Amino acid sequence: MGSHLVHAELTTPYVRKLLSLKARQLCRKRGFSRCDREDLEQELTVRVLRQASKFDPSRSSARTFIDRVVRSAAAMIVRERTCPTRGAGCPALSLETARADSGRGGRRLALSQIVREDHLRLRCGGEVNDPLRQVELSEDLAPVYAALTPLQRKVASRLGDLPDAALARSLGISRRQLRKAADAIRERLTEAGLAENPSAPGQISKSSHM
Repeated sequence: MGSHLVHAELTTPYVRKLLSLKARQLCRKRGFSRCDREDLEQELTVRVLRQASKFDPSRSSARTFIDRVVRSAAAMIVRERTCPTRGAGCPALSLETARADSGRGGRRLALSQIVREDHLRLRCGGEVNDPLRQVELSEDLAPVYAALTPLQRKVASRLGDLPDAALARSLGISRRQLRKAADAIRERLTEAGLAENPSAPGQISKSSHM
C-alpha cells in the first residue's frame, strides 16, 4: 500500500542512524560481538523491507512504522540467537537430586555442586560477567565521557549511589541541576547506542582511565 514510502524513508539519516544504533546495541548482548554489527544492520534492513507491504500511511508515518519494526525485529533476533535448542526433547533434571561423575576420585555429586553459576545464568537467559565485553563497553564509553561537562562526569560517577536529594546535597547542587545533568548523560548514551545498557552510567567515569 505504502511500501514505496518505507523504501524512501530507509535512506534518510534518521533511519540509517536508528539501524546503526540498534545494531550496536545488539552487539553488546549475549551471543553477539562487534564483528556482527554490519550483518545485524543489514538484517534489520531486510526485515523492514519484508514488512514494508504492511505499512498503512493512514495509520502512522513511515518513520514511526520503521521504528516499530526495527525494535520488534531486534527483539526477535535476540530470541532467535539465544533460544536454547540443544536440550530439545531432553527430560528436565533437578540440580539437587541429579547425580553426575565429579571426576574427583569417582565421587558422584549433585549437579548443583558441579555446574558453575555463570553457566546457570547463561542457560536461564541471564548475563555473565565477560571481561572482554567490559573492555569493549569502556572503549565505547570513552567518547561519551569526553563529551560530558565536569559536573556531568561527577554525576555520572555517582548515579545510583544515593537518592536524588542526598546525591544533589553531596555534590553541592540543586535537584534541578542534578536532573538536568542526568538527562544530558542519558541523551549522550542514547546517541552512542548505550541507553539500554544498565551498567553504562556507572562505567562512564571508569572509561576515562582505559
